[in-house]
Amino acid sequence: SLGMAAFVILADQLSKLWVRSNIIPWESVPAEGVFRLTQVQNTGSAFGLFPSQTVMLTIISIIAILGLFLALRYQLLRNACASLSLGLLLGGSLGNLADRVRLGYVTDFIDIGLKDGWRFYTFNVADSAITVGAIVMSVALLRMGKAGTAIPTRRDQP
Repeated sequence: SLGMAAFVILADQLSKLWVRSNIIPWESVPAEGVFRLTQVQNTGSAFGLFPSQTVMLTIISIIAILGLFLALRYQLLRNACASLSLGLLLGGSLGNLADRVRLGYVTDFIDIGLKDGWRFYTFNVADSAITVGAIVMSVALLRMGKAGTAIPTRRDQP
């Protein structure tokens, strides 16, 4: 829903603003531990893919956002879970796009890993919303297919 998208954008942008205002880039708070806040200026996409590809990633984001907005606007998936997932995906995409356009990079800061070893990729609220939205969408589509409630295609209509 658009309300969920607005909530995600607000939470994402406020958390990133706080991090940029209070944590020096590449500094971790606390310095050690399983869960840390570490300001990272990510010029790529998820998992550090496509570094320094801001223009390409911005164009792809705009196309995806338009598709998500149209899916929400025209209720292409008539299901509460699908609507929720579209809101999460749209909000997360817009949150990261706002950073790319305004700053030239996306602010990541959630840093989770083993105390003295492996660390997961640093991410943000928008990334979390996109991930959860994709999972919820997958579940919604699987349920719709099993329940036979998927919207019929032209071939399915008499």
